[in-house]
Amino acid sequence: MRRWWNDKQGSFAIVVAIVVFVGALTVTAFIDMLSRTYLLNEVQSIMDVSGTSALRTGVDEVQLRTGDFALDRDLVEANYRRMVEEQVRSLSKIVGYQFVDMDVSVFQSNFGLGQTGKPRWQGMIDSTMMIQVEASPVFDLIPGASETFYNAKNSSSFQVSYVGKTEDGKVELLVRSVTRVVYR
Repeated sequence: MRRWWNDKQGSFAIVVAIVVFVGALTVTAFIDMLSRTYLLNEVQSIMDVSGTSALRTGVDEVQLRTGDFALDRDLVEANYRRMVEEQVRSLSKIVGYQFVDMDVSVFQSNFGLGQTGKPRWQGMIDSTMMIQVEASPVFDLIPGASETFYNAKNSSSFQVSYVGKTEDGKVELLVRSVTRVVYR
């Protein structure tokens, strides 16, 4: 071992250089994954809070006082988009975003209410958003993705696909949020 350590021909330097390079790649990958996880959670939180607020603003409170539930879907969607975009723009690591899918629905059902058996009026936003996140170009190699999501309301699955191989250090991530309000 001592002989190898004192070797003056450079073989030790090559091993050290390889170990340093692998270590740097590992640290970069770890930081990228941590950043992506943080941003996914942050954007989903923004979408959840904005969804609740948007649904609340779309309820016609005058009609609700008389016992009729009315929800302005266009107003809910516009407010939701505005609220999410305002908050997402403030996140410095996100360089681009777009809504892939959005469904605002109003229904009377006992879905998600447990064993009550009595249908209640519900308003729901089911949205999927694609965000572009700054990352290391070394790990921007995925040629696209297809994510399958489960819709508990109608017990079905659906797929969202996108092509995201740009190798420019901008990784595309899908975020889904389902928010609902129930009026009892």
